[in-house]
Amino acid sequence: MFLTNKFSYISISRVATRSILRTLETLADNFPDELGVVSFSTFNLMNEVFKNSNLPYTFAFVRNPIGRSLSLYKHALSEKWFRGTFKEYLKHIDYYFTELFTRPYEGTGSATGIAGLCFIIQEAIPQHYYLFKDDGSTHIDFIGKYENLY
Repeated sequence: MFLTNKFSYISISRVATRSILRTLETLADNFPDELGVVSFSTFNLMNEVFKNSNLPYTFAFVRNPIGRSLSLYKHALSEKWFRGTFKEYLKHIDYYFTELFTRPYEGTGSATGIAGLCFIIQEAIPQHYYLFKDDGSTHIDFIGKYENLY
């Protein structure tokens, strides 16, 4: 989350977040009087707090789910949070978001420790979680596509 008096940006993991935040930080540095107080947090659950708040103009970017999943998989491998194939990774993620409390995990690829598991789950939170309330309405004024940024 990047919040000023004029706008807020809802960050979603693996959707050009670092690039967008660097641009917004530069904007805030160059126009501090116009933007007012800036607060910044990358903690994903922070977005949930703001779902029911009256924010200034709010925007976010989403990414093709397949491209985002592949990016998350490559990131999990590079950070050593996961070992296994992409197919095993997808089964792993599906299990944690659909069946965690109903059956034991039977996959061959696995998270590398509890920290790896926590990072994977935090990074893989579905994009709609950040954008829509439980009743299907949204608090976002603009939702852009990652694929259109470049």
